[in-house]
Amino acid sequence: MTSIASSKAAALAELTVEERVSRAKAKTSVLVDQALHLLELHEANRIIVYSPTLASQIPRSHAAHAFNTFQAATHRYEIVRLCALWDAARIHKVSIPTVVKLIDRDDVLDMLAEETRASWGTIGTRAYDQGEDEETGRLIEEAVSRSEQAHALRRTARARLRLQTAIRWSKRIEASSKLKSVRNMRDKYFAHSLERTYLEMAQEDVANMKYGDERRLLWRAVAIVDALHQGINGSGFAWKSSMEMARRNAQALWGACTFDIKR
Repeated sequence: MTSIASSKAAALAELTVEERVSRAKAKTSVLVDQALHLLELHEANRIIVYSPTLASQIPRSHAAHAFNTFQAATHRYEIVRLCALWDAARIHKVSIPTVVKLIDRDDVLDMLAEETRASWGTIGTRAYDQGEDEETGRLIEEAVSRSEQAHALRRTARARLRLQTAIRWSKRIEASSKLKSVRNMRDKYFAHSLERTYLEMAQEDVANMKYGDERRLLWRAVAIVDALHQGINGSGFAWKSSMEMARRNAQALWGACTFDIKR
Protein backbone atom coordinates (compact mmCIF):
# COMPACT_ATOMS: atom_id res chain seq x y z
CA MET A 1 0.00 0.00 0.00
CA THR A 2 2.84 2.38 0.88
CA SER A 3 4.63 1.68 -2.41
CA ILE A 4 1.43 2.39 -4.36
CA ALA A 5 0.93 5.71 -2.54
CA SER A 6 4.59 6.60 -3.13
CA SER A 7 4.35 5.84 -6.84
CA LYS A 8 1.23 8.02 -7.19
CA ALA A 9 2.93 10.86 -5.34
CA ALA A 10 5.95 10.46 -7.61
CA ALA A 11 3.70 10.55 -10.69
CA LEU A 12 2.33 13.90 -9.52
CA ALA A 13 5.85 15.25 -9.02
CA GLU A 14 6.83 14.30 -12.59
CA LEU A 15 4.15 16.42 -14.26
CA THR A 16 5.22 19.34 -16.46
CA VAL A 17 4.16 22.90 -15.67
CA GLU A 18 1.53 22.80 -18.43
CA GLU A 19 0.17 19.48 -17.13
CA ARG A 20 0.02 20.83 -13.59
CA VAL A 21 -1.95 23.89 -14.69
CA SER A 22 -4.31 21.81 -16.84
CA ARG A 23 -5.02 19.31 -14.07
CA ALA A 24 -5.38 22.05 -11.46
CA LYS A 25 -8.00 23.80 -13.59
CA ALA A 26 -10.03 20.62 -14.09
CA LYS A 27 -9.81 19.49 -10.47
CA THR A 28 -10.69 22.94 -9.11
CA SER A 29 -13.85 23.03 -11.22
CA VAL A 30 -14.88 19.69 -9.70
CA LEU A 31 -14.06 21.01 -6.21
CA VAL A 32 -16.55 23.84 -6.77
CA ASP A 33 -19.29 21.29 -7.55
CA GLN A 34 -18.34 19.19 -4.51
CA ALA A 35 -18.39 22.23 -2.23
CA LEU A 36 -21.84 23.18 -3.52
CA HIS A 37 -23.09 19.65 -2.81
CA LEU A 38 -21.69 19.90 0.71
CA LEU A 39 -23.50 23.19 1.27
CA GLU A 40 -26.77 21.46 0.38
CA LEU A 41 -25.96 18.60 2.78
CA HIS A 42 -24.96 20.96 5.54
CA GLU A 43 -28.12 23.03 5.33
CA ALA A 44 -30.23 19.86 5.42
CA ASN A 45 -28.33 18.66 8.50
CA ARG A 46 -28.72 22.05 10.14
CA ILE A 47 -32.40 21.11 10.43
CA ILE A 48 -32.19 17.31 10.67
CA VAL A 49 -29.35 17.12 13.21
CA TYR A 50 -28.92 20.52 14.83
CA SER A 51 -32.47 21.78 15.24
CA PRO A 52 -35.54 20.39 17.06
CA THR A 53 -37.70 20.84 13.94
CA LEU A 54 -37.94 17.11 13.27
CA ALA A 55 -36.60 15.55 16.45
CA SER A 56 -39.19 17.29 18.63
CA GLN A 57 -41.97 15.59 16.65
CA ILE A 58 -40.64 12.08 17.36
CA PRO A 59 -41.85 10.69 20.70
CA ARG A 60 -40.34 7.71 22.47
CA SER A 61 -41.33 4.92 20.13
CA HIS A 62 -40.08 2.29 17.72
CA ALA A 63 -40.03 5.05 15.10
CA ALA A 64 -37.49 6.98 17.19
CA HIS A 65 -34.91 4.26 16.51
CA ALA A 66 -35.45 4.66 12.76
CA PHE A 67 -35.18 8.45 13.07
CA ASN A 68 -31.92 8.19 15.01
CA THR A 69 -30.50 5.96 12.28
CA PHE A 70 -31.57 8.41 9.58
CA GLN A 71 -30.18 11.37 11.53
CA ALA A 72 -26.82 9.66 12.06
CA ALA A 73 -26.59 8.59 8.40
CA THR A 74 -27.09 12.08 6.98
CA HIS A 75 -24.64 13.59 9.45
CA ARG A 76 -22.00 10.93 8.79
CA TYR A 77 -22.34 11.29 5.03
CA GLU A 78 -21.63 15.01 5.30
CA ILE A 79 -18.49 14.23 7.33
CA VAL A 80 -17.34 11.62 4.80
CA ARG A 81 -17.78 14.03 1.88
CA LEU A 82 -16.11 16.86 3.80
CA CYS A 83 -13.08 14.70 4.54
CA ALA A 84 -12.88 13.79 0.85
CA LEU A 85 -12.20 17.47 0.13
CA TRP A 86 -9.11 17.16 2.34
CA ASP A 87 -7.81 13.79 1.10
CA ALA A 88 -4.03 13.60 0.77
CA ALA A 89 -2.51 14.87 -2.47
CA ARG A 90 -2.53 12.13 -5.11
CA ILE A 91 -2.55 12.44 -8.88
CA HIS A 92 -5.84 10.53 -9.17
CA LYS A 93 -7.67 12.41 -6.38
CA VAL A 94 -9.79 15.55 -6.52
CA SER A 95 -9.03 17.33 -3.26
CA ILE A 96 -7.81 20.66 -1.98
CA PRO A 97 -4.35 19.26 -1.04
CA THR A 98 -4.00 17.77 -4.54
CA VAL A 99 -4.67 21.12 -6.23
CA VAL A 100 -2.35 22.87 -3.78
CA LYS A 101 0.38 20.32 -4.52
CA LEU A 102 -0.06 20.93 -8.24
CA ILE A 103 0.32 24.71 -8.05
CA ASP A 104 2.72 25.14 -5.13
CA ARG A 105 5.71 25.92 -7.34
CA ASP A 106 7.03 29.25 -8.59
CA ASP A 107 6.97 28.22 -12.25
CA VAL A 108 3.32 27.11 -12.00
CA LEU A 109 2.31 30.31 -10.19
CA ASP A 110 4.18 32.29 -12.85
CA MET A 111 2.22 30.59 -15.63
CA LEU A 112 -1.10 31.20 -13.88
CA ALA A 113 -0.13 34.82 -13.24
CA GLU A 114 0.72 35.29 -16.91
CA GLU A 115 -2.66 33.87 -17.91
CA THR A 116 -4.32 36.38 -15.60
CA ARG A 117 -2.26 39.25 -17.00
CA ALA A 118 -3.08 38.27 -20.58
CA SER A 119 -6.80 38.00 -19.84
CA TRP A 120 -6.80 41.59 -18.60
CA GLY A 121 -4.66 42.94 -21.44
CA THR A 122 -5.57 45.59 -23.97
CA ILE A 123 -9.07 45.50 -25.37
CA GLY A 124 -7.78 45.88 -28.89
CA THR A 125 -10.35 48.39 -30.14
CA ARG A 126 -10.03 52.06 -30.95
CA ALA A 127 -10.59 53.91 -27.72
CA TYR A 128 -11.45 57.25 -29.25
CA ASP A 129 -14.10 58.82 -31.44
CA GLN A 130 -13.52 58.40 -35.16
CA GLY A 131 -13.85 62.17 -35.49
CA GLU A 132 -10.62 62.80 -33.53
CA ASP A 133 -7.49 63.67 -35.49
CA GLU A 134 -4.85 60.95 -35.75
CA GLU A 135 -2.41 62.48 -33.27
CA THR A 136 -5.08 62.98 -30.60
CA GLY A 137 -6.36 59.47 -31.21
CA ARG A 138 -2.86 58.03 -30.82
CA LEU A 139 -2.35 59.83 -27.50
CA ILE A 140 -5.73 58.60 -26.23
CA GLU A 141 -4.92 55.02 -27.27
CA GLU A 142 -1.56 55.15 -25.49
CA ALA A 143 -3.17 56.49 -22.33
CA VAL A 144 -5.85 53.79 -22.41
CA SER A 145 -3.20 51.11 -23.05
CA ARG A 146 -1.12 52.26 -20.07
CA SER A 147 -4.22 52.24 -17.88
CA GLU A 148 -5.17 48.75 -19.03
CA GLN A 149 -1.65 47.42 -18.48
CA ALA A 150 -1.57 48.87 -14.97
CA HIS A 151 -4.96 47.32 -14.26
CA ALA A 152 -3.75 43.95 -15.61
CA LEU A 153 -0.70 44.08 -13.35
CA ARG A 154 -2.88 44.83 -10.31
CA ARG A 155 -5.19 41.92 -11.15
CA THR A 156 -2.18 39.64 -11.66
CA ALA A 157 -0.65 40.57 -8.30
CA ARG A 158 -4.02 40.06 -6.63
CA ALA A 159 -4.45 36.62 -8.25
CA ARG A 160 -0.98 35.49 -7.17
CA LEU A 161 -1.55 36.71 -3.61
CA ARG A 162 -4.92 34.92 -3.54
CA LEU A 163 -3.30 31.62 -4.56
CA GLN A 164 -0.43 32.02 -2.09
CA THR A 165 -2.94 32.68 0.67
CA ALA A 166 -5.01 29.63 -0.32
CA ILE A 167 -1.87 27.47 -0.26
CA ARG A 168 -0.93 28.76 3.19
CA TRP A 169 -4.47 28.27 4.58
CA SER A 170 -4.69 24.76 3.16
CA LYS A 171 -1.42 23.65 4.74
CA ARG A 172 -2.45 25.13 8.08
CA ILE A 173 -5.78 23.28 8.08
CA GLU A 174 -4.16 20.02 6.94
CA ALA A 175 -1.92 20.18 10.00
CA SER A 176 -4.70 21.24 12.39
CA SER A 177 -5.91 19.07 15.25
CA LYS A 178 -9.53 19.75 14.22
CA LEU A 179 -9.13 18.16 10.77
CA LYS A 180 -7.21 15.24 12.29
CA SER A 181 -10.06 14.62 14.74
CA VAL A 182 -12.73 14.69 12.04
CA ARG A 183 -10.66 12.54 9.68
CA ASN A 184 -9.90 10.05 12.45
CA MET A 185 -13.62 9.72 13.17
CA ARG A 186 -14.32 9.16 9.48
CA ASP A 187 -11.58 6.54 9.11
CA LYS A 188 -12.37 4.62 12.29
CA TYR A 189 -16.16 4.49 12.30
CA PHE A 190 -17.66 5.66 9.00
CA ALA A 191 -15.42 4.69 6.08
CA HIS A 192 -13.92 1.61 7.79
CA SER A 193 -14.27 -0.46 10.93
CA LEU A 194 -10.90 -0.15 12.65
CA GLU A 195 -9.60 -0.91 16.12
CA ARG A 196 -6.94 1.76 15.65
CA THR A 197 -6.34 4.17 12.78
CA TYR A 198 -2.93 4.96 11.30
CA LEU A 199 -3.12 8.32 13.05
CA GLU A 200 -3.71 6.67 16.42
CA MET A 201 -0.82 4.30 15.83
CA ALA A 202 1.43 7.23 14.92
CA GLN A 203 0.40 9.38 17.90
CA GLU A 204 -1.43 8.18 20.96
CA ASP A 205 -3.48 11.30 21.69
CA VAL A 206 -6.07 12.10 19.02
CA ALA A 207 -8.85 14.37 20.26
CA ASN A 208 -12.42 13.26 19.72
CA MET A 209 -14.41 15.10 17.09
CA LYS A 210 -17.02 17.50 18.48
CA TYR A 211 -20.38 18.41 16.99
CA GLY A 212 -19.89 21.54 14.92
CA ASP A 213 -16.28 20.81 13.95
CA GLU A 214 -17.46 19.88 10.48
CA ARG A 215 -19.19 23.26 10.10
CA ARG A 216 -16.02 25.25 10.73
CA LEU A 217 -13.99 23.04 8.38
CA LEU A 218 -16.63 23.44 5.66
CA TRP A 219 -16.55 27.25 5.79
CA ARG A 220 -12.76 27.21 5.54
CA ALA A 221 -12.90 24.75 2.66
CA VAL A 222 -15.38 26.94 0.75
CA ALA A 223 -13.13 29.99 1.23
CA ILE A 224 -10.10 28.09 -0.08
CA VAL A 225 -11.97 26.57 -3.04
CA ASP A 226 -13.21 30.04 -3.93
CA ALA A 227 -9.66 31.47 -3.82
CA LEU A 228 -8.34 28.58 -5.93
CA HIS A 229 -11.15 28.93 -8.46
CA GLN A 230 -10.52 32.65 -8.88
CA GLY A 231 -6.74 32.29 -9.05
CA ILE A 232 -6.59 29.21 -11.29
CA ASN A 233 -9.67 29.45 -13.48
CA GLY A 234 -10.10 33.20 -13.33
CA SER A 235 -13.73 32.73 -12.29
CA GLY A 236 -15.66 33.78 -9.23
CA PHE A 237 -18.74 32.15 -7.81
CA ALA A 238 -21.78 33.49 -5.98
CA TRP A 239 -21.21 31.48 -2.81
CA LYS A 240 -23.44 33.64 -0.64
CA SER A 241 -26.37 33.20 -3.01
CA SER A 242 -25.68 29.46 -3.16
CA MET A 243 -25.71 29.23 0.63
CA GLU A 244 -28.99 31.13 0.78
CA MET A 245 -30.49 28.88 -1.89
CA ALA A 246 -29.33 25.73 -0.08
CA ARG A 247 -30.90 27.01 3.15
CA ARG A 248 -34.13 27.88 1.37
CA ASN A 249 -34.31 24.46 -0.29
CA ALA A 250 -33.68 22.64 2.99
CA GLN A 251 -36.28 24.69 4.79
CA ALA A 252 -38.84 24.14 2.03
CA LEU A 253 -38.60 20.36 2.50
CA TRP A 254 -37.43 19.54 6.01
CA GLY A 255 -39.02 22.57 7.62
CA ALA A 256 -42.38 21.51 6.18
CA CYS A 257 -42.17 17.86 7.25
CA THR A 258 -44.61 16.73 9.90
CA PHE A 259 -44.79 13.37 11.67
CA ASP A 260 -47.72 11.70 13.33
CA ILE A 261 -46.04 8.91 15.29
CA LYS A 262 -47.96 6.53 17.53
CA ARG A 263 -46.15 5.59 20.70
